[in-house]
Amino acid sequence: MEHNSFLTKPVFTTQGLVDQVKNNKVVRKRYETHFKVTGPTIERYFKKLRLRPLTNTAKRLVYNVDKKYVVKSRKITFRKGTLVFVDPKGRIVLKRSCGNPMTAIIPRETQAMFKPSPVEVAAALNEPSIEEDPPAGMVEAEEPPPSVPQPLAPPTPEPIAAEPTLTETFVVPPIIPPIPYWPLAPFAILPFLPSGDNGRPPVPEPASVLVISAGAAALLRKRKKRS
Repeated sequence: MEHNSFLTKPVFTTQGLVDQVKNNKVVRKRYETHFKVTGPTIERYFKKLRLRPLTNTAKRLVYNVDKKYVVKSRKITFRKGTLVFVDPKGRIVLKRSCGNPMTAIIPRETQAMFKPSPVEVAAALNEPSIEEDPPAGMVEAEEPPPSVPQPLAPPTPEPIAAEPTLTETFVVPPIIPPIPYWPLAPFAILPFLPSGDNGRPPVPEPASVLVISAGAAALLRKRKKRS
């Protein structure tokens, strides 16, 4: 098919044109947008059209439509012999190869002839919006909702091993009272005693030493008990 054609496939008869308008919602929507009339009126009008070849080469106005149903017009050169659809009065209506209109309106007297019934008008108004069918095997997927950025959780600090606590144990040594030296004082005078005949100091008697030692031990024990 030519670019921005009204038809989706070529037609070669009037009945083929009517059938495509009747059965193809996209094609019917394109003609309704251009002619500003309902589908039943277009079908009845197209049933009266006939194929005729152009008798001369000339520039003529033709309309095209895009995928958004926006209709535009331009002038192109049509060669002699090009097939077109004409109405009963011989007015050129459509180009046969693409179905693009070559007129902007359907004449009023023609619309009055093919005025649809109230039932047809109500059916056309209640018809759901027309959308092009997706290709076979294609499944439309719903778009996922926009992702909401989640707040980043603060990093969990690693546990720090506690340093071992060194516990120093201090042992208090027992207090030992000093040994008194005064009980031994009698022995200190031994070097100073007068020497004997041979010049050596006299040796104390054993009994005296025992008495002095016993006295010193008794005094030391008594002092320990007090402390």
